[in-house]
Amino acid sequence: MSNPFAQAHGGKKIKALALCPTGRLFTGTATGALRMWSYGSPAFAEQAAPRLLRQLCKLDARSGVQLPPHSKVIALAVSAGGRVLWSAGKSTISLWSTHNGECLGTISSDRSEQQQQQQYAQQQCGGYAAMGGMQQPPADINPRIGLDAARLAGQFERPSAELLAADDEAVDAEKDAAAMLINTGVKAMGKVLVGTWNVNETKPSRPGLQQWLAERANSAQLVMIGLQEVEMGTMSVGKDAITQYLAKSKAESATAAAQAWVAMIGEVLRGVGDFRRVGLRQMSGVLVLVFARAELEPHIGEVATASVACGVMGYGGNKGAVAVSFSLFRRRVVIVSSHFAAHQDKVESRNADYAKIVRHLHFHNVPTDKPQQQQQYEASDVVVLGADPCADPNSSNSSSRRLGGGSPGISPRRTPRGGANADAGGSGGGAAAAAADEEWGAGMRDAELLVWVGDFNYRVDRPDGFVPDESDPENNPIGAQLYQYVHRKISAKQHLALLSGDQCLREVARGAIFHGLAEGPISFLPTYKFEKGRESNALQPFYDQGEKKRVPAWTDRVLFRGSGPQRSALECNAVEQRSDVRVCLAGPHAYNSLMEVNDSDHKPVYAALLILWRTIEDHDTLFVLAEVAHFVGIGLLAFKMYSKRSAAGLSAQTQILTMLFLVIRLYCSFMMEYDIHTVLDGMTLIATSGVLYALWFTPIKSTYQADLDNVKFYYVVIPCVIMAAIAHPFTSHWIMFRILWAVCVYLEAVSVLPQLRMMQNSKVVERFTAHYVFCLGLSRFFSCAHWILQLLEGNRYLLNALGSGLWPVMVLLSEIVQTFILADFCFYYVKSYAEGSGIVRLPAGIV
Repeated sequence: MSNPFAQAHGGKKIKALALCPTGRLFTGTATGALRMWSYGSPAFAEQAAPRLLRQLCKLDARSGVQLPPHSKVIALAVSAGGRVLWSAGKSTISLWSTHNGECLGTISSDRSEQQQQQQYAQQQCGGYAAMGGMQQPPADINPRIGLDAARLAGQFERPSAELLAADDEAVDAEKDAAAMLINTGVKAMGKVLVGTWNVNETKPSRPGLQQWLAERANSAQLVMIGLQEVEMGTMSVGKDAITQYLAKSKAESATAAAQAWVAMIGEVLRGVGDFRRVGLRQMSGVLVLVFARAELEPHIGEVATASVACGVMGYGGNKGAVAVSFSLFRRRVVIVSSHFAAHQDKVESRNADYAKIVRHLHFHNVPTDKPQQQQQYEASDVVVLGADPCADPNSSNSSSRRLGGGSPGISPRRTPRGGANADAGGSGGGAAAAAADEEWGAGMRDAELLVWVGDFNYRVDRPDGFVPDESDPENNPIGAQLYQYVHRKISAKQHLALLSGDQCLREVARGAIFHGLAEGPISFLPTYKFEKGRESNALQPFYDQGEKKRVPAWTDRVLFRGSGPQRSALECNAVEQRSDVRVCLAGPHAYNSLMEVNDSDHKPVYAALLILWRTIEDHDTLFVLAEVAHFVGIGLLAFKMYSKRSAAGLSAQTQILTMLFLVIRLYCSFMMEYDIHTVLDGMTLIATSGVLYALWFTPIKSTYQADLDNVKFYYVVIPCVIMAAIAHPFTSHWIMFRILWAVCVYLEAVSVLPQLRMMQNSKVVERFTAHYVFCLGLSRFFSCAHWILQLLEGNRYLLNALGSGLWPVMVLLSEIVQTFILADFCFYYVKSYAEGSGIVRLPAGIV
C-alpha cells in the first residue's frame, strides 16, 4: 500500500511526527519540509486516509521569499494544551499554530545557518507559494523573554466589558471558595465536563470531537454528554416507541447510529485518560452519556436511566428527555439531555415539555411520590439565569407559575430563608412558587447534583432596540425584519445585546422554567442555525441563509445546581449549603461553544464545572472505629486466655460465627471492593482464629464451659442463609457474591447471641468477657452514629434506598437487631462499674 506521507514529501525520509489532540498530524523530513494533515478516525472509510491540509513555511521579512521551516527537521512536539507545535532544527526552534499552521516565531542560536537557509530557500522553495503561506513574517523570539505579546495580540479578540466583569466576579468567587475550603473543611471532587450538541444526523467526526472534548477532558473526572438528532424520521420514532413499551432494556444499548457516537466519544476520551462508561440512554434521536475516570469507579453505584417522550401526539420520542442517575460518594447525580419543541413561536409548547419532564421523569430505584405524602418544599425567589433583578416576580399568573416547578432537591432545612429577592415577591409570589414546587417529581428533585443540557429551542424574539415596521406585514413580515436585525447585530459584534430577546431568559424571569438552576454567563455567538459543513469560526460565522430564514439563537444550553438553589453559576453557595454538594463553573470562560466545528447546523457547547462537598459528611471513619473496637475486644479475650490460662465464660459458638462472617466478608471484599476495612477484618480474623485455636488445641480447652454454651452455631447459620437467598443486594456482581455478602450481614447481626445466652446461664459475667462484649457494644455505637449522622444531615440517598427494595430494609433491621441485642448488656456493664463493682450481674430475662 502506498504511503501518502512519503508521496507528499516527494519520497523524502520522514524524520519526525507529532499528533495534535484535535486530529491534526504534523510530519517533518530531513530536507526541512513540514506538513500539516487532517488525520480522521479509521472507523469510517471516508476518513481513513490522511488528508494534506497545507505545507508550512516562513516568510523572509526582507525579501518576501517563503522559506522552509528548517534546513533539517530534528524533532516535533505538541504543547500540553494542543494549540502550539514546536519544531526543532539543527540550531533553530520554531513555534506554529496547530489551528491554521501559522508560524508564531523562531528561536535561533546560529545566524550563519539562518543565512544559509535563506539562500537555500531562494533556490529551492519556489513551490512553497502554491501551498499558501503566512501573511506576515515570523518574529525572532528572545529565549530570555519569550513570545512578544504585541506580536500575538492581533490573533485574539479583546475581551468585552461583560467578559472582563465576569473575570472579576470569578476571581472573587475563587477567593470565597478558597476561604470556604480553609474554614469549613470542604473538599473538591474535581472538574466535571458537560457538553451538549444537536448533531443533525451527522456521522461522528474524530477531529470535531477532539476539538470539543479532548483538551477539556484532560482535567475532568466526569464527562457528561447530551446529543440531539442522532437520528431522525418517522421510522426512528416508531422503533423507539416499540422499544420503550416492549423492550426497555434496549434503550440502554442504543441503535447503530447512536453506537457510532458512543464508540467515537469513548475513543476520544480514552485518548486523554482511562475513562469508563457509567451509563447511557437513548430515545429516538436524543442520547445521554456519562463517562468517569477509572479511579472513581469503586465510588459509583445505583446506576439507573429514564426517559420522557414529548414529541408526536405527546408520546413521540423525537422530543423529550433522557436521563442517567447514579450515586457518587453516596450523593445522587442526575444528568438530563432534552430536545424541546421547535419553531419561533412555540414558547408555550417548550414550557409544556419542561413541565411534563419535571413531573414524569422517574428512575426505578427512586420511590415515586404519593400525592398525600409528597413533600412541601420552600420556594426560592432567586433569579438565576440573567433575569432582570428589577422585574416584578408576581407579573405572571398562577397557571404560568405552575409550569415552572420550583426548586428541585431543596428541603426546608436546605433552603435559605429570605433569599436575595425575598422581599420583592410578596406573599403571593411565594405561594405561587410553593405550589409550583409540587410539580417536581422525585426523579429530579432528590438529586444532589443536577445537570440539565439540551437543545431547548428557545429563540431570540424582539430584543431591545428592535422596532419593526408594521405598515406592510405581507411584503415585509416582522420575521424577516427580525432576521435582518439579528444578522446586523452579529456582524457588528453586538450579539450579546440580543440576549435581551432570549426567550429562555424571559421565561425564567417570569418563573415558568428552570427554578433553582443556573446557567453560566453567555459570551459566545448564537449556536443555531449554521450552514452545515461550511467553514465557519468566531470571526466569520456563516449562519444559514436559506428560504426559511431561521433567526440565529442560543438554542443549546447547559444548566445545573447542587443540593440547593443555585444563586450564581460562578459561586458555590458556600454560606447557605455548608453541609451539601456545591457546584459552580470552573472559571469565567468555562461555558462556551466551538464555532470552528462545522459538522452540524448547531455548534457544540461545553461547560466545565467544579464540584465541592464537605469532608465531614463522609462518616466512613466511624465504621473504621467500629471495626477497631471489635478487634480490641478480641484482643482482650486473647490476652485473658494466654495470661490467665482460662476460657471461663467464653462462648466458642460466638467465635465460630464471628470467624464465619469474617471469612465471608474478606472473600467478598477481595472480589468486590478492597479497602481499609479489608485490612481490619483480616486482623480481627487472625485474632479470632487464635482464640479458637487455644479453645480447641491447647490445655486451655479444659476450662471451657461447654454445658453453658448451648446455642449451637448452625441454629443461627441456617436461617441466615435462607434469608440471604431471599433478600440480597442487587448489584452487577455475580449472584453468589451477593448472597454471601447478605449471609455475612445477617451473621454479624446475631453472632453475639450464643455469648449473651451463655452469660445469662452463668448469671455472673467474668471481667475480661464483659470487656469483650462491651467492645462489641461500642462497635455498634460507632456504626449507629454513622447512620444517625447521615439521616440528621438530610442524606436523601439513605431514605430513597429504603424504598427501593427488600435488601436495604433488611440491612436496617439487621443493624437494629444487633444494636438492641447489645444495648441491655452495655447498660448493666456501665451500671456495675458506676456502682464500683468489678463484676457484671445480669437479670434473668436479658436474652
